[in-house]
Formats: sequence, structure tokens, C-alpha cells
Amino acid sequence: MYWLPLLVGLLPTLLVCITYLISASHQQVPWCLPLVDGCTSISRASRNQPAIFLFRAVMLPLTVLLIIYWMLSLVWLRRLCVGIGRRPSIWLAVIGCAGAALLVVYVTFLGSDGATYQLLRRFGASLFYGLTFLAQLIQVYWLTTLERKAAFSPAWLPITLFWLAMVMLIAGLVSVAISGVAPSYEINNIAEWNFTLMLNAHFVLCAWGWRESRFSISIV
Repeated sequence: MYWLPLLVGLLPTLLVCITYLISASHQQVPWCLPLVDGCTSISRASRNQPAIFLFRAVMLPLTVLLIIYWMLSLVWLRRLCVGIGRRPSIWLAVIGCAGAALLVVYVTFLGSDGATYQLLRRFGASLFYGLTFLAQLIQVYWLTTLERKAAFSPAWLPITLFWLAMVMLIAGLVSVAISGVAPSYEINNIAEWNFTLMLNAHFVLCAWGWRESRFSISIV
């Protein structure tokens, strides 16, 4: 089953890169390295035709996979926690699935005109990032708990996910602080691109954990 978190992490990363290249080639956004230069946002790079057609065609089905991922993640962690006498709450799956559902709102209204649609896009995007990061933090908590009790292998994975989450948290707080003092379009874009990359990296790293723990679900 490790292919699921691998797909959830790699596919959107590849998608935003492709949609940026499509938009830049149509002169809808400037040519740059968005992770460093922040010349455009992910939304702006994906909301114009023809890039938006590809973006919606891939992202909407991907949200279904993301919902499945969070439900299976709860099962995975509960199996790992059998020997320690505690287990994760269903809120892990609820929070993760809620974030995925709000991603649907963002993708659906991306490229639509009007103040209401703009509000829905921002609402969907902001809560998707916030709830997904919160669900990832809960995952990190349980994996580090298992690592301390020598109940998880490989031991390097929980600490790697922990420091990745700390970098994401610090980057997010610094971005908010800078925006509050001296609003900067470029800094916000740089933060968005890098935060998205790290958010997706968490899923890719979890794929390693699923693989090493031989996690699987029997359909029959």
C-alpha cells in the first residue's frame, strides 16, 4: 500500500511544476524559479487556460486518494500502537479528511471571477493547508511516541518528520510575521511554494514507513 502516500506526495508536486511551465510558456506568468524568486503563486500558475484543465483533472481525483490516505493512516498507526496500550483518536482521520474536502472547494472555484468565489478559494486553500498540517503533526506525535518506545522502524523516520514539521511551522510563522509588518507578494509566494513542497514531502516519507512496516489492507 506504500504507493498511496507516494502518489499523494509526488503527483501534486509534479502537477504544480507542469502547470507553472504551461502558464509560463503561454506568457501568463513570468519565467523564474518560484521556490526562490516567488514571481508567481501556485494559484496564479494554475488558474489560466489551458493549465487549469489539467490542474482540475488531476487534483479532483487526487482529493479522493487523500481522503483514503488519511483513513488508512489511522488504521496504520493503530496497528503500530497495539503494543503500547494507547492508540490514535479518530480525529486524525476527521481532520485530514476535512482538509482534503476543503481542497475540493479550492480547486472547484479556482479561476472563477467574483468576490464570493475569491473568498471561497482563499477559505478552501487556507483551511486545507492548516488542517492537513495539523493532521501531519498528529501523525508525527504518534510516530515519535512509538520511536521512544522502540516500537517503530526505521528509527530515523519519526525524527526526520518531526524536524520537517518544525521547519514548516517556523517558516509559516515567519511568513505571517513578515506579511504583518511589511506585506510582500514575493515572500508570500516563496512561503507558499516551499510549504507545499514540504507538506508533500511528509507524505513521501510516510510511504517509506508504510513500506518498512509492511502495511497492507485486505479488500476481500
